Amino acid sequence: MKIDIITLFPEMFAGVFEASIIGRAREKGLIEINLHNLRDWAVDKHKTVDDTPYGGGAGMVIKVEVMDRCLTDIIQKSKIKNQKGQVTNLSLQRILMTPQGRTFDQKKAREMAKLDQIVLICGHYEGFDQRIHENLVDEELSIGDFVLTGGEIPAMAVVDAVARLVPGVIKEESHMNESFSVVPDNHPATPHRREPLLEKEGCKKKEKSDGSPHHTATPSLIKRELRRAAPTRTGGNYHHPESVCDLSTLPLVHPKNCFTISGDPGAGGEYRQDLYLEYPHYTKPAEYKGWKVPEVLMSGNHAEIEKWRQKNIKKKP
Repeated sequence: MKIDIITLFPEMFAGVFEASIIGRAREKGLIEINLHNLRDWAVDKHKTVDDTPYGGGAGMVIKVEVMDRCLTDIIQKSKIKNQKGQVTNLSLQRILMTPQGRTFDQKKAREMAKLDQIVLICGHYEGFDQRIHENLVDEELSIGDFVLTGGEIPAMAVVDAVARLVPGVIKEESHMNESFSVVPDNHPATPHRREPLLEKEGCKKKEKSDGSPHHTATPSLIKRELRRAAPTRTGGNYHHPESVCDLSTLPLVHPKNCFTISGDPGAGGEYRQDLYLEYPHYTKPAEYKGWKVPEVLMSGNHAEIEKWRQKNIKKKP
């Protein structure tokens, strides 16, 4: 797998990918990590990559044309030729690290680990020109609902989570029982093969009055079973695909202990307060490749600009 990281501060990554599991994977050639300083694609003598936002306001906005040149160059170098001389593109995703992105999780890490190449773009300052969001990336990712000084630390977390899932980086069996893992049907921990496993792990097998087997498990094994049956989170609510997590299918928990988790606090769930993010930002040039800045932002009419910004405030997905 090839991982490219676009950043204004490549020095922040010094040492992070050189040690431990990722360091060994790089030495073996299982993963390749390249750092790109966005300023290398600036064309002026000051290496300018940002400018003030249209419509006024604090902060600086990363320019669309600099990012376009950078991404085009990186992707062009990733194209390979087959034996017939035909250009073949690698499976690739361009990902923007932003607060409004989809929350990164283990499922997404597994999806990304199947790609040939990922390009992670780290934001800084006030953010990116909206035309980058709309035209130059495939997806936006966030690592949580909190504010950082830039996208470098989130990018490090994503790389660590994805790289360890690349085949050969760590032993396959190491993934089986770790947090958020997906256990395949033929694994000993699946229901139809669980009884021999329970006996192997020291569970005491008894018979109920009706003659059916019953296990008394250790607390650690119960904890693992509960985690395997734990609900997932989508949007603001925690939910199981069928709303009720039916633990009666497990040999360790009595049916009376089944539970329901929903968005209703009265049912033991929780509400997530709606989160709102900043309005879109634009900076020079006013037009690039036919992608234009909204005219209202260049009008000088501060009342209309404020109205446009309030209308376009984004809700956290």
